[in-house]
Amino acid sequence: MTYTELTIEINADKISTDIIIAQLSEVGFDGFIEEDNKVVAYIASERYNEEILENCSFFKFASDYITISTKSIAETNWNQLWESNFEPVIIKNCIVRAPFHDLPEGIDYDIIIEPKMSFGTGHHETTSSVIEAMLDLDFLHKKVLDMGCGTGVLAILASMRNAFAVDAVDNDTWSYENTLENIKRNNTPDINVFLGDIHTVNENKYDVILANITRNTLIEFIPFFSQMQTANGILILSGFFNSDVSFIINFADKNSYSHKNTFVKNNWAAIELYKL
Repeated sequence: MTYTELTIEINADKISTDIIIAQLSEVGFDGFIEEDNKVVAYIASERYNEEILENCSFFKFASDYITISTKSIAETNWNQLWESNFEPVIIKNCIVRAPFHDLPEGIDYDIIIEPKMSFGTGHHETTSSVIEAMLDLDFLHKKVLDMGCGTGVLAILASMRNAFAVDAVDNDTWSYENTLENIKRNNTPDINVFLGDIHTVNENKYDVILANITRNTLIEFIPFFSQMQTANGILILSGFFNSDVSFIINFADKNSYSHKNTFVKNNWAAIELYKL
């Protein structure tokens, strides 16, 4: 599979990179590199066409202030790009690093990731916020679901934190294969990986559900999560802006969840909920 790399350069202070990323994620882009006045986004080439951008308001109203270019990128090219840019991420006592990085002292959870065309290295605020929330939870004897697992980093951390069983699900073939590779790399063989969607596991019950995906998909999945969650179970959601928090909390409340904590980094948010 090839991916299309979309580069958007912003030529004036008329629109933020956060807005561009949010709107691109809603139309199918599932990986991003954010730089000063630039967003690089990735989407499977089979899902990309020029008309897809017409569903993004920034494309319509800020066209005079942005420059857009595209190119096709193969998996091997992504590996080279990633290795040249990836730095370790340390969140409290947890590190997410590449195999070629050194392990610093004082780390309890050492997660080694090679993402290929999957996304979720801990660099983005949504992933790091979920990791931060997870580090304060008790996973002992818990059954865990990582919905939209990407690289498998959240599932791997849950396993390292002594979860009883972990299911990781993604509908992207490369994410599925990459998660399997990263599970082996981190010696966490108790994780079950599924290529599919919410319906692949919606007959199961989980004590903890982790979902770092887009806002609209979360709204679609929350009613399913409610049916899949054990009493007093924990639901951690991310992949949306701080401005969306109240809307998502209110929707979750209608599906028998109670809000516990909110984590915000650079306008991106994660929320921790408990099943009533």
